Amino acid sequence: MDVIIKEVSYTELFKVIGAKWSSGIILEINKGNQRFAAIQKALPGITKKSLSRELRKLEEFRLIVRHVERDTVQHIHYTLTPPGEQLIPIINGIQKWIEDNYHHQ
Repeated sequence: MDVIIKEVSYTELFKVIGAKWSSGIILEINKGNQRFAAIQKALPGITKKSLSRELRKLEEFRLIVRHVERDTVQHIHYTLTPPGEQLIPIINGIQKWIEDNYHHQ
């Protein structure tokens, strides 16, 4: 799948990636095709409204794809795009850096 990234400023992109729930959402979706309820369950404290807003923003910036399957019941799930997948080692690196530098006991 070829994903064309729209031209954005660094500031805009950092706001999206650095939003409160974005990294958790990206890491959850990285586990495989994820449905809304599964993502919400994995992120205690996130509201439906916040999750919806963050998913739309991540989709707008082409970091995730929303898939709609119409069978007898409509199923929606999310997957990462290649640019979204490229964020995984960066997010993991930032998490490790925080643990190494700010979680001293």
